[in-house]
Amino acid sequence: MKLPYFLALFALFEAALAHSVYFLPKQNKEAENALLTGIENAKSTIDIALYSFTYKDLAKALRQASKRGVVVTLILDTSQNADNPQSVLTTLAKLYRVKVCLLSGLKSKRYNRYTQQYIGLMHNKMMIIDKTLLFTGSANWSTNSFHNNYETISVDDDPHILQQANDAFKDMTQKCPGFL
Repeated sequence: MKLPYFLALFALFEAALAHSVYFLPKQNKEAENALLTGIENAKSTIDIALYSFTYKDLAKALRQASKRGVVVTLILDTSQNADNPQSVLTTLAKLYRVKVCLLSGLKSKRYNRYTQQYIGLMHNKMMIIDKTLLFTGSANWSTNSFHNNYETISVDDDPHILQQANDAFKDMTQKCPGFL
């Protein structure tokens, strides 16, 4: 395949994908395919912040991206992933070019039953591809979210929204106690 033809196809894909919204569980296959396609087409970076990440197919795609040279930065909620045998945390943390951080929310005066502490959650659900394409919504990356829950995943390439998302991600990385 000639390079200009491939670049034109990629531009069409990116234009079609941006400004999309998927409603789960009805559009679970379409949403999963959009996420997988975004990961497969990443050129340099994938930045992800998720409360819960147990969906193996998406973890496999990230592993393949890291093998292609894409740097994956993954921020996961501490309470949901630190001691969860279902989490893909340990699998991905071992990979070269994959940086993983466990992050909690801010200190709180109220008791949090999930963390069993006076601390909030890192409850974001977003992925930024090459700083130019944002996936965000209510869905964790889990079988339950994709197949049983009513969730939303939207895709956007608006520069203003992307700047906000990139800034929020940078802020979280600066608050990470350290990458695994």
